[in-house]
Amino acid sequence: VYHNPGVYYDSLTSMYGCDSVFVLNLTVNPNYQFTQSEVTCNNEGFLWRGHRYYNSGTYSDVLISSSGCDSVFILHLTSYPAYETTEYAEICQNGSYTWRGNNYTTTGLYVDNLYSVYGCDSVFKLDLTVHPLFNDTLVADICAGQSYLWRGNYYTVAGFYNDNYLSVYGCDSSYTLQLNIHQPDVITENVSACSNTGYL
Repeated sequence: VYHNPGVYYDSLTSMYGCDSVFVLNLTVNPNYQFTQSEVTCNNEGFLWRGHRYYNSGTYSDVLISSSGCDSVFILHLTSYPAYETTEYAEICQNGSYTWRGNNYTTTGLYVDNLYSVYGCDSVFKLDLTVHPLFNDTLVADICAGQSYLWRGNYYTVAGFYNDNYLSVYGCDSSYTLQLNIHQPDVITENVSACSNTGYL
């Protein structure tokens, strides 16, 4: 087996006793190996020789050269993580939620980006729901001497009454009763009559 380029000779004596000389002119074409090292973020990947790779590892591709020899391409890929986290929060209408240094009071989706030490974009999301406060006011009118039944209690004096409760979301809500009491009207009529007829 010959591995190096060069001219090689071999002799053989024919059946007539004559020397026959064999000459080998050997050209050795090289095999090529190309190695590259790359760094990427796992949410972006790295495009190499027609394919996109997202995970750390060693990848290879073989190409046949014009001389029929294998050429090997090797990729050493390091993939750093990019983080994406979503936080869910609920507050009441009169409150605020502090997230990543800011206060939020309105329902919505909020996003904050941060670059890791490897330069990968990390995304933080806040999904905030703001629940309403319920405030219901009822105006009621009764006559003096009557009572008004409201939320399990009887009221006989004019005024404002409040009843607080927690909604299903744990938010303070209130009912208000405005009770008005009306006095009966007094009508005075001055008349005169004869003693023998009276007044009808």
